[in-house]
Amino acid sequence: MNQGTSLTARQKRLVEVITERGCTIREASEIAGYAVGESGRVHASKTLRKPHVQAYLRARLNDAIGHAAPAALYRIIDLTRHARSEYVQLEAAKDLLNRAGYRAEQIIMGQGVQITIDLSPPSEHGRVLNHAPEQWREVESLSHAQDAEKVA
Repeated sequence: MNQGTSLTARQKRLVEVITERGCTIREASEIAGYAVGESGRVHASKTLRKPHVQAYLRARLNDAIGHAAPAALYRIIDLTRHARSEYVQLEAAKDLLNRAGYRAEQIIMGQGVQITIDLSPPSEHGRVLNHAPEQWREVESLSHAQDAEKVA
């Protein structure tokens, strides 16, 4: 048994199978040449806990992430531009800004200025009305009439 920092061929194969195929430890252990069944899974699981095997696994995962990152970035940018849902476009844009280091709490509009934009539809006593402009005017006139009653 190799207790040093170098990997055996079977340990290396185990890590490669897991990172390339994304399969379970049981499946990877059989493909990598460990015993079939539970004993192979247990042995592979113990192998994966060894520091030098974990280091190799991390390196392989970092490589895989590095290779996939440009495609993932392109996909997020594509979603911000072309998603059918405005919600998906917004979430993709927020995710992109977040990853670039811009967080909502870091955006400052000016000294002492806070802007709150309420995008919820107009409502009357908690009921959402149709988005037709005539009804907005109706809600506004009701609101102004209620404000006038409070003053009087």
